[in-house]
Amino acid sequence: MKTTITKEQYNALNKKKSKYGSIKTSADGYTFDSIAEYKRYLQLRTMYQAGELLFLGVHTRFPIVINTHPICVYESDFNYIRKGEVFAVVEDVKAVRTKEFILKKKLMLAVLGLEVTEINVLKKRKRDDNIKFEQNNARQKRTTKTRT
Repeated sequence: MKTTITKEQYNALNKKKSKYGSIKTSADGYTFDSIAEYKRYLQLRTMYQAGELLFLGVHTRFPIVINTHPICVYESDFNYIRKGEVFAVVEDVKAVRTKEFILKKKLMLAVLGLEVTEINVLKKRKRDDNIKFEQNNARQKRTTKTRT
C-alpha cells in the first residue's frame, strides 16, 4: 500500500531543528531568529511609539570594507537613536556568543567605529515566557571558584 502526502506535510515531517533551539517568529513584516529577539523588538517598538526613540531600525546591514576590499556584512538585530542623543545604538540579542559574532563585533568597532551592544538572554530552560534581558557593553571577566 502506497501513501501519499502533501508538500506541506513532508516539510513538517522533515523540519530541521535550529542549532541553538531557537524558534523563528514573524511580526510587522520582519522575521526574527528567536522568541527573545521578537520580545526585544516589542519592547523597542513600544519605546518608539511612546516617543522615547527617534529612530528604530530592524535587521540593518553594515558592510565592512577594508582598503576597498569587502570583508563581510554584519546584520544587526536592531539599531536606534534615543531621544536627546546623537549617536545610534547597535544592538544584538544573543543567547550564545559565537566566534563569528565576536569577530564581527570587533570589526564593527575597528572599521566603522560602532560598538555593538549585546543583549544577553537569561532564561529558564523549560519556559520561554520567562525570558529576561541583560545589556552587556563591557567584557565579562570569568571568575573561578576556589575550593575550601
